[in-house]
Amino acid sequence: MPDLPSPLLQPGDHEPILTDPETRAAYAMAARAVLAGKYPRAPLRVVTARLRPTPEVRLAEAVHSQALRTNRAFLEEVVMVELAPLGAEQIKFGAEGTADSLERARQLLLSAAQHDDEALSVDSYLTVLLARTRGSLRHCWPEVEVVALALIERGVLDEVEIAHRVRCVQGIRSVTLN
Repeated sequence: MPDLPSPLLQPGDHEPILTDPETRAAYAMAARAVLAGKYPRAPLRVVTARLRPTPEVRLAEAVHSQALRTNRAFLEEVVMVELAPLGAEQIKFGAEGTADSLERARQLLLSAAQHDDEALSVDSYLTVLLARTRGSLRHCWPEVEVVALALIERGVLDEVEIAHRVRCVQGIRSVTLN
């Protein structure tokens, strides 16, 4: 029997949208915004997520290094928010982490290290926190998808718009699962 052309998408048909730098940046910023929104700490409150002209997620307050040194849970949350763009890249696009993509998180861990043995284990700690970040992102991936698509469409979302989209996705999930 001869091979008939399939009307379905072929494996390479969707590649341009997934390799588009704006799409990749949207997923990275959405992951950071959604993950930061999961933590109830004032410095991690998202003010805006912006895709254009320069991708960024602006948080409410700067994080104080003394707070990172004295509160390990807060340190881990801040580092995981920093790792969220890399985690999203790995989940959605299969990207590998580079030393540059881990540098900010590494510096946060080094600045909070109080002993030499803590400083020596930063790379191992970073690996564990990256795995935890990916796990958290997988748990809230529908929210990341919706916020990323909204960023692609609108370019900028404020905290109310992000929270609204996250609540809508969570509401749909709760209705369909119950």
